[in-house]
Amino acid sequence: MIRSAVRLVLMSLAILAGAALVGPTAQALPAEGWIRLAHLSPDTPKVDVYLSSFGRDDAPTVLRGVGYGVFSDYQRVPAGSYTVAMRGEGAPATDPPVLSTTVQIRPDSAATVAGMGRNADIRLVTLEDDLDSPGPGKSKVRIIQAAMTAPVVDAVEVGGSALVTDLEFTAATAYQPVTAGPTTVRVGASTATAEQPLDLRAGGTYTVVVRDLAGGLGILSLQDSAAARQIPTGGVDAGFGGAASELSARSWVLAAMAVGLVAVVLFRLPRTRER
Repeated sequence: MIRSAVRLVLMSLAILAGAALVGPTAQALPAEGWIRLAHLSPDTPKVDVYLSSFGRDDAPTVLRGVGYGVFSDYQRVPAGSYTVAMRGEGAPATDPPVLSTTVQIRPDSAATVAGMGRNADIRLVTLEDDLDSPGPGKSKVRIIQAAMTAPVVDAVEVGGSALVTDLEFTAATAYQPVTAGPTTVRVGASTATAEQPLDLRAGGTYTVVVRDLAGGLGILSLQDSAAARQIPTGGVDAGFGGAASELSARSWVLAAMAVGLVAVVLFRLPRTRER
């Protein structure tokens, strides 16, 4: 009888321990990605930009008074479908948007949604952002041509090497690997030229925007990978959050049950011996 009781205790403890381990994994954490919004239409006034998710009742994220050449911070959001809408600055949220588009945010991916083109034919463009490291000693650079005064940019050079030639207004290149370190970005067009120093960090990904300035062309550089996240190997840097407290509570309940079961068995053991 004693052996049977001990065996019962051990089996019960094993079952409870298994339940404690299996329970949390059944509740998967939601996948997440990043989205960034930009205004790259030189002759379009400031706008209010609305970001709304499909299938949820969350209030939309609203960026007010966004002017030409402005990029928002990355927004970390659950993976899924989103609507991006632009209204004139100060327009009521009930007004029909001037522009709208739908974007799909995939897990562990990032996208930039930008208003691009002349005001007469402005459109929302979704650009896939590359957050993956290009490897030791390398960076990756993408060029966006958002300068209306230069219908075609003859060349954009990084470190003396042409990264792209004959880049038309509203066009964007793919990311290209370059040597990391301090360098200079040079933009040449028939109407104007511009240059700017840029420190490319090893493993970083960058977007370089050619834009209009009052005195000619300008260069805007953004480090995409650092802006979106400090990239953790293996995906999104997400803790257990609410699942952590639930795991703790579950563990305490199971432990209490196990202690109670042991107490009952031990209480019965002396009676078994007497018999």
